[in-house]
Amino acid sequence: MKTFTKTLGLAVLALSVNSFANGSIDTSKSAVKWTGYGIGKSHWGHVGLKEADLKFDKKGEPTAGTVVVDLNSIETKDIEDKDTAGKLNGHLKNADFFDVEKFPTATYTADSITKQKDGSYVLRGKLKIKDVEDAKDVVLKPVVEGDTTYLTGSFKFNRAKHNVKYNSGAFVSLAKLGDKVIKDVIDLELKLAVKK
Repeated sequence: MKTFTKTLGLAVLALSVNSFANGSIDTSKSAVKWTGYGIGKSHWGHVGLKEADLKFDKKGEPTAGTVVVDLNSIETKDIEDKDTAGKLNGHLKNADFFDVEKFPTATYTADSITKQKDGSYVLRGKLKIKDVEDAKDVVLKPVVEGDTTYLTGSFKFNRAKHNVKYNSGAFVSLAKLGDKVIKDVIDLELKLAVKK
């Protein structure tokens, strides 16, 4: 399973003077890429943002915020056959993995955002999946593409900490799983578009 993007993260737009505009995240232009791993294989895809809320200080710098991911939008991108990709998408959404009928969203809440000397931002907060929270720090850097500023970064999360148990060595012996084991660590890559 190479699926589920960086997700989950959050941020704001840096201007040429290295300050932030009092904008918000444009969910339609933002992207979260996930990558999951098995033994000698992987899958990757995208998951959409549902909403993002940011708080600013008087100087226009971000201080805290929340990003909500729509887990119903999980989509595999590396499998060309539509039927095969559809089966994997459905499996990721069912109770074996993220159980989106009961837990339709995942949330990253940044309790603090600190600007670094290199212009990047360190977000300190919690990732919540299947109603289980785990502390997670995320580093985001502003990147300008055309007339759009993006906050970009990546991080890893351990699905076992959120009770995503399917073929996990944390819940079933590796001897029993053999080459069917799916690794617990999932990579997320974030590209968050900031509205002007």
